[in-house]
Amino acid sequence: MAPPPEVKREEEPGRERQLRGLWGFIVAALAISFSLFQMYNAGFGLLPAQKLRAVHLAFVLALIFLLYPLRKRSARDKVPLYDIVLALLAIVGPLYFFFNFEAMVLRAGAETTLDIIMGALTLVLVLEAARRAVGLALPIVAIVFLLYAHFGAYLPEIIAHRGYSLERIIKHLYPTTEGIFGIPLGAAATFVFLFILFGAVMQRTGISDYLIKLAFAGLGHLSGGPAKAAVLASYTMGTFSGSSTANVVTTGLMTIPLMKRVGFAPEVAGGVETAASAVGQLIPPVMGAAAFVMVEMTGIPYIEIIKAALIPAILDMFGLLFSVHMYAVKHGLRGLPREQLPPLLPTLFSQIYLLIPIVGLVIMLTVAQFSPMKSAFWSIPLALIIALIARNTQVVWRLIKMQLRGDDNPAGLQTVPNSKVITPFARTWGDFVKDLLGALQDGARYAVGVSAACACAGIIIGVITLTGLGLRLTGILIDLSGGQLWIALLLTMVGCIILGLGMPTTANYIITSTLMAPTLITLGVPVIAAHMFVFYFGILADDTPPVGVGAYAAAGIARADPIKTGIQGFKFDLSAFLIPYLFVFNPILLLYGHVQPLELIWVTLSGLVGVYALSVTKEGWWRTYANPLERLLMAAAAIALIDPGLIADLAGLGLMALVYLWQLWKVRRATRSV
Repeated sequence: MAPPPEVKREEEPGRERQLRGLWGFIVAALAISFSLFQMYNAGFGLLPAQKLRAVHLAFVLALIFLLYPLRKRSARDKVPLYDIVLALLAIVGPLYFFFNFEAMVLRAGAETTLDIIMGALTLVLVLEAARRAVGLALPIVAIVFLLYAHFGAYLPEIIAHRGYSLERIIKHLYPTTEGIFGIPLGAAATFVFLFILFGAVMQRTGISDYLIKLAFAGLGHLSGGPAKAAVLASYTMGTFSGSSTANVVTTGLMTIPLMKRVGFAPEVAGGVETAASAVGQLIPPVMGAAAFVMVEMTGIPYIEIIKAALIPAILDMFGLLFSVHMYAVKHGLRGLPREQLPPLLPTLFSQIYLLIPIVGLVIMLTVAQFSPMKSAFWSIPLALIIALIARNTQVVWRLIKMQLRGDDNPAGLQTVPNSKVITPFARTWGDFVKDLLGALQDGARYAVGVSAACACAGIIIGVITLTGLGLRLTGILIDLSGGQLWIALLLTMVGCIILGLGMPTTANYIITSTLMAPTLITLGVPVIAAHMFVFYFGILADDTPPVGVGAYAAAGIARADPIKTGIQGFKFDLSAFLIPYLFVFNPILLLYGHVQPLELIWVTLSGLVGVYALSVTKEGWWRTYANPLERLLMAAAAIALIDPGLIADLAGLGLMALVYLWQLWKVRRATRSV
């Protein structure tokens, strides 16, 4: 029987038009040109930052109006005339900025009427593009901020300001680096795009499928094996994809049907994939490219950021694996039969060369300490070259085997007809070119939504700098919390989840770090801990009911109710909601400051035991069913064990031992009574 990774994929959900014929060719050519432009600029850096952002935005807006229909129910096999007009209008504002950038810098504060018109046009089209590509949540937030900037004089005193005219708002958001063409779009136009393109190359060259096969080969036979494989595969892919929804449809199309096959309810299968896909973005080294944005926002070296993310990521991953295991044991869900799974070592070594681009990327980022752009730039051709060499090597090996089977003289291939040699190589090169063009096209398609969101986030950041809202919000949160850190953390968590609803990771982090992190820093939280805190909860919005866009994608694949799927995802990810509080109060979990090796080992092991205790609490099962008192004791043990400190760890272990002995007594009593 075929191994699970070869299961036929269901139709992938999406809002894009499916264009063929002339318009399909035009859009494909535009997308490929976009990716080539980005690669060329990353390699040779010919354009100044502001001009690069302008060209990048022109490509993004044009592609969005050609790819995304006005309404969900609009026809998806053709481009209506009004969208062609909008696509043409959309490039006017960014290109006007490109060609007149130096002149607008010189006349800053004395913008012409044409400057204002172009700014208004760009502002409106960015909002509409974000609505089409990302959804309503982000544009609505941006519009609320614009209204706040204009009507600030009429608001309550606590958040009031003098108010700004529409002309003044546009002057701040369009020709400066404070708005649309600010830091968020700058991040999207550089390393974020390249890492998205690298993810597309991974899919086209078979790296993604190889990682999924490897996960199933190692974990598929265990209790609830497909769910555990889904966790591992989604974590591996999540760090590169930078999108929980993209992660769901990449791995979930394969893993969710297999989870259902072994007995997982549809909403539970979707919930596992939702949880894994969301927190997969918390995994170093890339973290959905947010790690590199964090470098710019905090000034902390990249190597320190991924060090800080390491132990929380390990705890998150094992916390989810433990929860899946407890659920599977509790409901008697077995894994897939061994005969249906590929063997682990042969699977690992059969295509181990596909790991070279990933290992190379990590080495470039951490050992060689290349810039993110340079690392991603070289990783993309490395992945393509490895794939090409592997394919040609496979052709040569097949020809050698054919020669050995058909000729007693295995001295060479000269007796093989030319057509049998040339044709396989021609097909291999043809497939390579097809995959290369496909990856360039996919990378551009995946990136436009992120870039539109970043441009829209730039509007929000611009309003914050124009009105001074950031300082006001810090004061408000401190007043509401009474200066108590734990209350401020709760308020920040709620704010991050609300602001993170429906937003891509990078835009999400930029907004939450600008609005929410300064409050925590003011209250004495280390900068890295404050930024990691808002980063975590912004991402966890993706599997927080009732919105949870990742849950909607998973529910579509699982044929389940999206709200129930979101609730299950929230439940499986519960440990991820606890860990940020713990590393704020105990920065040692972030390897903050000087940490001894033995201390690091102890903290990691005790943390792992703690998330295991938390999984028992969530599922209500260990050796047998756990009653409410046992679950309460295990929750206390989990908090004590994840909280660094010898006394707390010993207390946690003692509580766990007490519950374990009680559970053993219950099991033996039940056995004797049978």
